[in-house]
Amino acid sequence: GIGGLEQITSVFRYMKSILDTDDDAKLRRQVMANSKSLKLEALCLVRIMLSCKKHRPADIKQALLPILLPEICQCVNEDWYKVIAEALRVIMEIPSLLVAGSATKEEMDNVANSLYTAIEPKLSEHDLDQEIKECALSASASLLAILHSSLSMDQTNRFFTLLLERLKNETTRIAAIKTLSIIAKAAQTNSDLDLSPIMNETLSQLSILLRQQSRAVRQGALECIDTMALCLGHESSVSMDDGLFDSVLKDLSDIVVDTDLHLCHVALSASNSILKARPSTGSLVKCHILPAILTLSKSPLLQDAALASLLRLLEQIVLSDAVSFDELRGLLAGLISEGGNKAGKQVISNIAECIATIAVVTPPSERESFIENTISAITGSLGNTKQLNLLVAGDLGRKVNLSAIPGVANSLQMIFLQCLDSDNEDTKH
Repeated sequence: GIGGLEQITSVFRYMKSILDTDDDAKLRRQVMANSKSLKLEALCLVRIMLSCKKHRPADIKQALLPILLPEICQCVNEDWYKVIAEALRVIMEIPSLLVAGSATKEEMDNVANSLYTAIEPKLSEHDLDQEIKECALSASASLLAILHSSLSMDQTNRFFTLLLERLKNETTRIAAIKTLSIIAKAAQTNSDLDLSPIMNETLSQLSILLRQQSRAVRQGALECIDTMALCLGHESSVSMDDGLFDSVLKDLSDIVVDTDLHLCHVALSASNSILKARPSTGSLVKCHILPAILTLSKSPLLQDAALASLLRLLEQIVLSDAVSFDELRGLLAGLISEGGNKAGKQVISNIAECIATIAVVTPPSERESFIENTISAITGSLGNTKQLNLLVAGDLGRKVNLSAIPGVANSLQMIFLQCLDSDNEDTKH
């Protein structure tokens, strides 16, 4: 690092002489002060100092606020777009610095107002360079996510209005999605950051973006829906428009396919977040999402993150009573019967894990009855059905302690040893 408070103060004072065009020393430093590239380099140095972990945050804060903050905020009014963008990047680092530097409430309030005054005009203006627009969005995300409690309701709502405008604009929608995701993530742990004024319109716009051809737009929209859904709170906390969840879940179901497993994974995660936040959407999940996940379960390509998200969603479907355990188990087991002898090992293994996963979250009495039925099915079935029940028993044994159920462990041990003598190689495997 540069050093302690004295060294940092010295550097910041010199940066002030470069950035401050109204300084009395302007005549003596005319060449330097008017050099756009020098201002840019000065701002880059300040940004690096703010983000560097080798200085004490309290020292940086103590030197920055009285010496350099006004000049940084003033730099957003420069003519050269690169200087404006870099000044916004510096502003983006300041909120986290205040928290790390243990700033007082008064300091946070004063700085938040200064930063708002610098960011808002650049966020609202349309005829600007793309880099400035994106940096203004990033700076607003940092300010809202960290210093929201120091902003007035009018200031917060003004930011929300501008973010929705940027979300609807084709050139700034990806940056706006990232901004909303950052703010939503902060709202999950800060109850005083209320997203209800924009929740309905934001989810509606994001749902529309899921129909875009651009993969980057769809991925960003999916991740943002997933994050914002967790901010919904209980049923009465945010009033949602009629038909909104129906539309969102319908659009999500179109992405739950095996042609792009990463997008599929995020779509499943978003569906899970909605159902977890609003159990009343269970009927909509059953209508739109369940057919898609049943089809996905039969895919030999299903694996990794997509499979993990599918298992979490199936768990939540049972926990939310969207579909009963018996009904869902029947639908999943029926996929093997539909496939006949064509179902591959990977498909049987995935479906077995799905059934075991939902069995874990059922009441103990119902789970014990299911285990007994599974043991009976192993001894009384052949082919793929036998393999399925063997794998279900094995997966269930990894998730719950079967030895706690009288007689189950011994019965399964005998069955597994008998299966090792089977003529069917798949059963042995």
